Order: sequence, then structure tokens, then C-alpha cells
Amino acid sequence: MESDGLNLFNSKWSKSRRVPWVTMIFTSFFTVSGGSYGSEVVLPVIGLRYFTLIQIFICFFYAIPLILIYELLNKSFPPNSGPKSWCKNIFGPFFASFLDVLYIFMEIGMLSSYVGVATAYVHSFSRSLRYGALSKSSQLAISATVFLLIIAISLLLTYFDDYIIWIFTVVVAPLVLMVLLTFWSLPFTSWGAIQDLPEQGQLDWIIGLQYVMWLNCGYERSFSPNSKASKAQLTSERDFKFCLIVNAILVSILYIIPLWCGCCILNYFNKDGRSFQLGNFFTFSGFLVGGNILSSLITISACFSSIGCITSDVGVVSHFLITHWCRINNIQNYRPSFLQETLVSLGVVMLCSCLTILIDQQHFAAGASTLYGFITLITVIAYLKFLWTIDSNEIVPDSEHLIDNKSLTEPSHFLLLNSLYYKQLPLRAKQIMHSTLAIPTIFFTLVIFFTTSSILYLAIILVALLTAPMFIPKHTEQQGMKIPKTDRPATLKTALILL
Repeated sequence: MESDGLNLFNSKWSKSRRVPWVTMIFTSFFTVSGGSYGSEVVLPVIGLRYFTLIQIFICFFYAIPLILIYELLNKSFPPNSGPKSWCKNIFGPFFASFLDVLYIFMEIGMLSSYVGVATAYVHSFSRSLRYGALSKSSQLAISATVFLLIIAISLLLTYFDDYIIWIFTVVVAPLVLMVLLTFWSLPFTSWGAIQDLPEQGQLDWIIGLQYVMWLNCGYERSFSPNSKASKAQLTSERDFKFCLIVNAILVSILYIIPLWCGCCILNYFNKDGRSFQLGNFFTFSGFLVGGNILSSLITISACFSSIGCITSDVGVVSHFLITHWCRINNIQNYRPSFLQETLVSLGVVMLCSCLTILIDQQHFAAGASTLYGFITLITVIAYLKFLWTIDSNEIVPDSEHLIDNKSLTEPSHFLLLNSLYYKQLPLRAKQIMHSTLAIPTIFFTLVIFFTTSSILYLAIILVALLTAPMFIPKHTEQQGMKIPKTDRPATLKTALILL
């Protein structure tokens, strides 16, 4: 997450650049989705109809309000701060460190799930070669080679957004081709003939909600500094709120339409819909066209989808590790070399790869979604606290030149007040109306957390509570800003009450 005053960014990496809106949309796309790959796991659990309704609800009543909340906070805090810095200034350093530890556990689960998706598609492609002349050892060698290439390309992408349009094209083009072939090959009457899968008595709402949350994690990453991507999306004067909202709609479309086409294909060819498992977009393409051409393209697309997601996430984890290594060793203004950061990232990805072999994909989705919901809940509560501490007398900025957050060194209630919608309304009315943005997020995250809580997740949260004091900076200054000291026992008690 954020660096807490340590300059960990290579000057070449962190230069400010202006990028077009399409690049910003595609960059945020990989922080959340990366394509339809992985979404097929929801169909045997809650079916296409319920998933479509839930995903539309998530898009308009969860993702978009959450984006608006993050955007309001982003305008009110110093540039390039991110959720951790928001919570640090609102709740104190303990909650910031607690959020850091939870975020790392969540990211490990997310990275492992991305690796698992790519592995499933490579394995499906390898199994399709059994009809050819290749032996099992050759198939295994192909799978291992492709897997290592995924890791290598993910780690070597320095300016991720320089290549984002090409990666997006590689990821989406085979899916678009499959959708077009579905419309071309299947009669019009079969487009709406979709099996009611699963039966009403076999719906598993808990696992279904876990998967849906897993498919919609990551909207906050567009506001978090990341050493593996350029800082353009954070320092550009363009209003990327529009880009994030477009991305939320794009994510939903790329989940729903390919799954709908897959169900139409299964129904038309009289296939059992319960066989809808991870990696099945590969199978559907084989029903539409003969040979392995489209299947190979879809496999490559799934691998590049994982590359995009891994690249957008691995920098967060490696940055956290390097930051706290520097803090433990009392190193200031450290700039890791490209090789050093790549080796740290490689270790993180290899750890997640080993976990993928040992643990089922469902557990990664459940763990990541549960922890993500808890992190989001803390951030939204911080937003509500900051919103309701606006002083009605604070109607002018400290400086007449302060019109945005570029020159900020500390949070500004004035900028938050100036960013609120419905400017003609009284302050209390605006506070009430903007508080409603948090209702869907709080409701959905509480449902996820309390329906999926187990000893494992509670243990992770307890470990984060106990280890958070270890990661609190000894210095109380950050970028020339003094952080008020927090009573650690009282803060821990507050955290336990919140839990």
C-alpha cells in the first residue's frame, strides 16, 4: 500500500504522464476483473438468472457508490495517498497498519486465485492434446512452460499501462469472437432457451455471494500507489471517476454476456449444465467450431487475463514488503533496483503458485472476498466519520489558492465539502444524502462477512490485530505532516468492538 514517507519508487517508473481515458479504463479493468475467465464458477452455484440480477445490483448499488466514496476521499486528501493513508488520518496509525496486514492476506488469496484460473485453462488446453501425438510428459512440459511465461511477463511489465490496450485486446477478442459465433451458429429461438441451473432447492447462496464478491474486488486499487504501474491515473488532471464507472459497467457486461452465450451453447448441444466448471469457456468454443484454433486463442486470452491481474496486484504486495524491510532496518529514501523488486515479486508469485497446488480455488475466493469485504467496511466507516466531522463554519479554505488537493499536506474538510453534490442544500442535508452511498456497501460487506465467517478468517483478522502494532511507523511524520499519536490499547479495544 502507501509508502509512509519512504521513497520506494524508481524515478523512471514514477514519472507523471498523461494517458487517454481508454487507457485508464482498461487499467482499472484489470484491477477488478481481467475478463470473464473465472466467472463460470458461479453458474453451478446460483445459476445465470440469479447471477445476472446480483451482478447488476452490485454494479449500480455497490460498485458505483463505492467509486463515488473513494473519489470524494481522494479529492480531500494529499495526492497519491490511498485508502491506507485515509484510514491513518481518520482513525490513527493502528488502523492503517491493521488494514495493511489484512490487505496482504487478501492479496495473497487474490494472486493465488489468478494463478489458479490460468492453470485451469492451461490444463484444459493440455488435456485437449491427448488426441494428438504428444505424450503426457510433453503436455506437462507445455503447461509448465506457459505457466512460467505467465510469471515472467507479469514481472517484466514495468509500465503496465503502456501495454494495456494490447493486453485488453488479447483478453477480450476471443470472447467477442465466441459471442459472435454463438449468434451466427445458433438459431434465434435458442438464444433465450437457458437451463434453470441449478434447481431451486440446490442453490448455495453463501458460496455464490463469495464468488460474486471475488469477481468484483479491486475498485480501491485505482486510488492506491503501485510501483509496477505509472502514476498517471493518480496524478493526471483528468476526471477518472467517469473511467471507473464505465469500467464497472464494462466488467458486468463481460461477465454476463459470455456466460449467457455459454449457457445457450450447452442447451443447444444438449450438454449437462452442471459441468460448467472453471476453464469451460475453452470447452464451449470447441462446440462452435472444430479444431483447436479458437480454443487456443481462448487459452492464450485466459493466460493474459491472469497476467494483467497479477501485474496490477503483485506490486502492492512487494511494495509492502520492501517498505517494512526498510523501516525495520531504518533505511530512508531507498530505491530498489528493477532486479530487486522483480525478485521480491517473483517470490510472492511463486508462493501463491505453491498455495494454488495445495488449496482449492473456492477457498481462495472465499478468503479473499471475506477479507476484502472487511477492509472495505473499515474504509467506508472512515469515510462516514470524515464526512460527519465537517465543521459548518469551515466554508473557506486555509489559503485562497487552495482549489484542489495538489498542494495539500493534510486532509481538507473544505475540499470534501466543495466536492459534495447538491451544493445548494444545507450541510446536514448533504451529509445525510452522501451517507446513503455507504448503505449498500455496508449491507453487502456485512452479509458476506457474517455468512462466510469461520475460524480461519477470524484467526487471520486476529493475527492482523495482534501484528498491526509491529508495523506502526516509529516516526510520526509523513511527507511533512505530523500524525497524532494514538493510544494503542484503546485503539485495539475499538478494533475488537468493531470486529
